[in-house]
Amino acid sequence: MKTLAFDTSTTQTGWAFYDNGKYKDSGYINFKKIKDTDERMKSMVNKIREIMESKKPNYVVAEKTAVARNQHTQRVLTMILGAVFGFCAERAIPFRMYSPSEWRKVIDGGSKPKGGEALKMWDIQKAHEILGLDNLNDDEADAVLIGYAFCKERLKGE
Repeated sequence: MKTLAFDTSTTQTGWAFYDNGKYKDSGYINFKKIKDTDERMKSMVNKIREIMESKKPNYVVAEKTAVARNQHTQRVLTMILGAVFGFCAERAIPFRMYSPSEWRKVIDGGSKPKGGEALKMWDIQKAHEILGLDNLNDDEADAVLIGYAFCKERLKGE
């Protein structure tokens, strides 16, 4: 069971790869320097597809988008996730989305900090605590934890 997880963003997307529930690899895609939104989105989608083609996952999992305050960002994120979904649909790869609260609950059912920056630090700390990973940014840490949550649930169900 090869699982590829994404924490998509309009500028920087984290990804993580698991094989049979074991963490293998992760990274992030950074297109912050591309100012044109359409060009940046095309670059992001192409790089995500390149990773998907190289990892050949049996499952793809990603974080649901929820950007209530910025409709433009919400539209772009939805288009990026649509490209991921399309890739999966073309290849009959199951695709699962988690809300941030869903995957964080699987990781740790206890209380979480409030606010974006505190949650980002919590995510980085949890990736270190659970998998011993250091020097992750928050996007990569989120992808690692999204993949971990999916594998944990999947393996529990088998």
